[in-house]
Amino acid sequence: MCPTNMIKDYTNNEFTKWLEAKTNIKLDFDIPPMAEAQQKLNLMLASDDLPEVIIGCNLRLDQMQILAEQGQLLPLNDYIAKYGDEYKNVYKTFPQVESLTTLLDGKIYGLPHIR
Repeated sequence: MCPTNMIKDYTNNEFTKWLEAKTNIKLDFDIPPMAEAQQKLNLMLASDDLPEVIIGCNLRLDQMQILAEQGQLLPLNDYIAKYGDEYKNVYKTFPQVESLTTLLDGKIYGLPHIR
């Protein structure tokens, strides 16, 4: 996970507690200092030592394309179809979002921040 100034404590905040209770999954965060975040991400990608989820690191579509071709990323299409009710609503309201996040292979590997 890449750092942000907006969240002070990822481990003990109310959303994390809610999500862990809802999913029965204990989340373990690895948040580097902001100045080192891009370097840490690049090292993880180069070493193929990836976490289950990368959040907030702004992977570019060309980076996602390369990682998808190397098998380092999993497509999210089936998860969106089964569990992504809110993202399906976003796609209906803002159809350009789906096309902007879909790679050349027709799959989605990352979701944008929607406000």
